[in-house]
Amino acid sequence: MIEIKILKDRKTRRICVEAKGHANTAPQGEDMLCAAVSSQLLGISLAVAEMDKRRPIKGTVNIGFGEGIVDVIMATGKDFKRMENYLVPAEAVFDVYEEAYPDSIRVELI
Repeated sequence: MIEIKILKDRKTRRICVEAKGHANTAPQGEDMLCAAVSSQLLGISLAVAEMDKRRPIKGTVNIGFGEGIVDVIMATGKDFKRMENYLVPAEAVFDVYEEAYPDSIRVELI
């Protein structure tokens, strides 16, 4: 199962997305749900990196990829709203995946 945790803390102005696991809806390398989630997370990561190039993000951004795990941590300070705007579409997509594949993906808002 893919577990996605999304933290948006307005008080500390921190955003964090963590995804772990595999969907196991097909053999490794052929799992379309895993590929879809990975693609969405890669898109968020690339958007954040590109945004930082254009106008440096005030705060800390850490992006890590590994086998079956992705972490995108943004302690954004003043740029919280800007970062949150990148995350909202991804949240909607993750919700659709969770509804369609309830045994393979779980999304938790913290």
